[in-house]
Amino acid sequence: IKKHQSRHKDAGLEDERQLVVYDIIKEQCDNPRELTLAIYDVLDEFLGNPAVLRQSTAQKEMRNRIKPLLSKYGVGRNVSKEIVQKLVEGGKIKKAKHTRDALTEEHIKKFGVEPNIIGMFWNNPKAIMDGIIEAIENDKPYDEYKMLSTEEQKAFDEGNLLF
Repeated sequence: IKKHQSRHKDAGLEDERQLVVYDIIKEQCDNPRELTLAIYDVLDEFLGNPAVLRQSTAQKEMRNRIKPLLSKYGVGRNVSKEIVQKLVEGGKIKKAKHTRDALTEEHIKKFGVEPNIIGMFWNNPKAIMDGIIEAIENDKPYDEYKMLSTEEQKAFDEGNLLF
């Protein structure tokens, strides 16, 4: 057990979680330690910010960022897909939450209230989800009512502005 627990240290890695990448590339290049650390450096903003991972293009962007590193170390660029997939499957990265329910839950957890959705974007659910993501990232609750001008708020309050 101790041997397994220190395997990442024996490989010269900073964290046991880095073994996911290291194990994929160790037979494919001369310096898997250096490449593993470089990959974690370029993926740092994704690994440290779950809100970024919820954006639909995050995993593709992760693959695109590590492909040049793989090429530099003589590893096939197609390995990028396997690395990102293993990170996601292994729970090292939470799978992107694309549902409005999941985003609403995170909003409640962060701000103590549900996003205030009054129907402004009834025909564009992606705009609502992107708005909630942006609100979470910028530490400001999502509130469509506050997006209205003072005149529009008055009309909405009186029932004269409908979406």
